[in-house]
Amino acid sequence: MLDKLRNWDGKSSEDIALIYAQHHRDVGFVECVFNWPEDEHLQKGLSYLLKRHCDQGETVEAKRVAELLPHLQTKLHWEIALHILQSIGSLEIALEQREAWERFIRLCLTDENKFVRAWSYYAFVVLSQGFPEYKEGVRQLIDMALRDEAPSVKARIRQMKKQGLC
Repeated sequence: MLDKLRNWDGKSSEDIALIYAQHHRDVGFVECVFNWPEDEHLQKGLSYLLKRHCDQGETVEAKRVAELLPHLQTKLHWEIALHILQSIGSLEIALEQREAWERFIRLCLTDENKFVRAWSYYAFVVLSQGFPEYKEGVRQLIDMALRDEAPSVKARIRQMKKQGLC
């Protein structure tokens, strides 16, 4: 699977879907998706596979999610951060992981990429569903974002509100 990701053009979602279809039932697939090498191209491909896996309704247990924590402490390529943020609803986050996720999401809230910022608000809402102590702070963040954020970010937040997420 990693050889296919190395040869992936870095853009084709069709190719990622094909790689996922061919390998998601492999023994060790999830372990491979969370065992990130230093190569950013492979990280990007693995993050796409993670998102695809979560989009298929799969959940990932907290002990596997813990393998992402060291990567969340650094500035990630915007697409990698986006895929992680989009997948958070399918990731089990243990109490001891909560603060690392909060730091990551706060870092993403300041990203120059509007997609990353928009999905950061979603990720904070999801985090607050698992950890209610964040609810009031998230509500305040959402209110500020609806005043101050770019129109595309506001649109994502309004969509979340329509879905009853916040």
